[in-house]
Amino acid sequence: MSNKKFSKLNITPKLLLGAGPSNPNPEVLEAMTQPVVGHLDPTFLGIMDDVHEMLKIAFQTSNPMTLPLSGTGTAGMESCILNLVEPGDTVLGIENGYFGHRMIEVAKRSRANIIPLAFEWGKPVELEVIEQTLKDNPSINVVLAVHAETSTGVLNPIKDIAELAHKYDSLIVADTVTSLGGVDLQIDNWNIDLSYSVTQKCLGCPPGLAPVTVNQASIEKIERRAVPPNTWYYDLLLLQKTYWGAEQRTYHHTAPITMIYGLREGLRLLVEEGIEERIQKHTDNCNALRKGLEIMGLEMLVPNGNNISSLTTVKVPKEINDQQLRSELLKNHNIEISAGLGTLSGQVWRIGLMGENSKRENVFRFLEALEIELKAQGMNVSAKEAINQLA
Repeated sequence: MSNKKFSKLNITPKLLLGAGPSNPNPEVLEAMTQPVVGHLDPTFLGIMDDVHEMLKIAFQTSNPMTLPLSGTGTAGMESCILNLVEPGDTVLGIENGYFGHRMIEVAKRSRANIIPLAFEWGKPVELEVIEQTLKDNPSINVVLAVHAETSTGVLNPIKDIAELAHKYDSLIVADTVTSLGGVDLQIDNWNIDLSYSVTQKCLGCPPGLAPVTVNQASIEKIERRAVPPNTWYYDLLLLQKTYWGAEQRTYHHTAPITMIYGLREGLRLLVEEGIEERIQKHTDNCNALRKGLEIMGLEMLVPNGNNISSLTTVKVPKEINDQQLRSELLKNHNIEISAGLGTLSGQVWRIGLMGENSKRENVFRFLEALEIELKAQGMNVSAKEAINQLA
């Protein structure tokens, strides 16, 4: 056995400007220090009711089955896909980034017939190609698509994809991980059947919960399954019937009490600010960041109009060492940004202004730090001009 002495945890605060997690709102962290109660305590059941109602506001839906799953975003992805998709289904998996590809990989485990449809990373999907694929494959009954593709910074036209899915008698599962609470997302108005997200991005909470929302058409398909979904913990009907939607709640699993405290507070702050105001704030600060980077001579991966307002992808200049710059930002300035994923590894930086971090002062702080580290590698840039134009 080791004789090593372990000291009390003491972590230096960082400004998390990557693809997630983002820094939680201080009021969220304070809420998480409230006394722990049981997962069937009447006080906690009231908190669950509050979370349910406010999540519907965030998703802009009236779906009764709207709840946070215990787990991160991939748990939401697995639950939504494995509940809806069953052996014998034909699934169209739309991919123009890392997380579209992951949706397809999860769907393969349902033993359905998967039709992958790949587009170039860094560009939005092509609706004409999607429609032709649906027309050529009338057996398709589920479509998988990403709204805000976290790996590339591309915002896909999820409303139009949903319209095409329904035109050809399919249901749609939408990944809204990087859009919920920071990008315009209207579950009901856009007829999105089933969607999952996370807490650690635009909702301003720590990671650990996966909000999902499921409409009646999806519930009816799940109820018609010949066999139960290949998951017990994330069986949505079971969760709804026993714990989240039951009049008399019973034990399903021990809920992450303090995480749900935090989510309640994050949602309260969103509702207090107003969903439209929150979205506009993300748009304004994203535009400021993009303009500042362009003034400094950097090039965006995604053109204006196709970009996510909570996550910006900027091309790494050829003369700059990607990993070294990110390491120096963290070491010298306590700022974290994310590297590219998959085919974009080493080619882009992913810069998030999400939730609590979507502030103009964070734009300025990042641009000033970036100038220092770009100059350290011999690139002649100035953040002062950019900041003066943005101030």
